[in-house]
Amino acid sequence: MKISIDTSNLDQFKFLLNTLLPGRVTSLLQKKANIDDIEYLMFGPKSIELLKLIPIESIYSDIIHQGTEIEDIASLFPDKLDDYLESIQKTILNNYQSISLSKQDPINITLLFDKTEYLVK
Repeated sequence: MKISIDTSNLDQFKFLLNTLLPGRVTSLLQKKANIDDIEYLMFGPKSIELLKLIPIESIYSDIIHQGTEIEDIASLFPDKLDDYLESIQKTILNNYQSISLSKQDPINITLLFDKTEYLVK
């Protein structure tokens, strides 16, 4: 699966990150997803590398870096995992900015599934 987000507006990109990240952490807290899947989707070293190429605040790569540590925390300190996830979630929500999305500057989201590309928006 390949998901592509095309926007030239940095505020829109930050809004999307701030919207997607809490869902990943919440799904782990609620035991609805496993750590490997969430790391694959968002919390991987490749995500950090990509974010460093964008002129965006370092808090985003810091949050992703914290996410890469989830598996280590789960294996070394399983009793502290929920506290760690709640800490990440708090950081994300504290960083969340109220951004007005302009309909004049659209976000194009495409989903590539089974070699077929769909325009989501």
